[in-house]
Amino acid sequence: SVATGASLTYVFTLTNGGGFQATSLAETGLSGDFDYTGAGYPGTAGDCATTLNPAATCTIEVEFTPSATGLRTETIDFGYDNGAATVSVARDVQGTGSAPAVLAISEVDPYDYGSVTNTASLDHTFTIDNTGGVPATGISGAGLSAPYTYAGGSFPGGGTCIGTLANGANCTFIVRFTPSASGAAGDTIDINYNDGAGAQTSSRVVTGTGITAAVLTLSESDPYDYGT
Repeated sequence: SVATGASLTYVFTLTNGGGFQATSLAETGLSGDFDYTGAGYPGTAGDCATTLNPAATCTIEVEFTPSATGLRTETIDFGYDNGAATVSVARDVQGTGSAPAVLAISEVDPYDYGSVTNTASLDHTFTIDNTGGVPATGISGAGLSAPYTYAGGSFPGGGTCIGTLANGANCTFIVRFTPSASGAAGDTIDINYNDGAGAQTSSRVVTGTGITAAVLTLSESDPYDYGT
């Protein structure tokens, strides 16, 4: 599976297993979502020319770039003169176009931590779901500054979101709110990743309110004197 908008290449080897030089070598089969890399045949990493000596090999590099989701098929078709007649050799190729990875962060936007006492901390575990058709790679967290941090000081804060997330899977990360002053404070969680075709970011706004700690006082002077 390859995300639409992305490409995957493969190098094929052509071998002359006969005792005569193959000449007039030409490939005519590729079109659509399958093509040679670079400027055309034999591809950027390929070296096949129009002849191939006995027991020799050469290479072609073919690129699959799905334009839509679903199974895509094609045939690599080589025609050549084997010294007695014009013949051909073929290889079928296929690949599946899939929707790019999409990472969705749980909770309403913005997520509200509510009221938290100044200098105290409150953790919340967020869940990431990959709702796309290919794995998301290079997952990392960014965007936070005091009074918000990833628990423990770094992403995923003790959660399970590390590196790659398969399509249809989920993982977790933990964000800590530690207010140092009274009043509302907001920030944005940024989850960066590669969706199979390029760099993407999913975000979630967070908010919370710092409040002063409770202070209890007793009436009357200290000590209170009941008299005689």
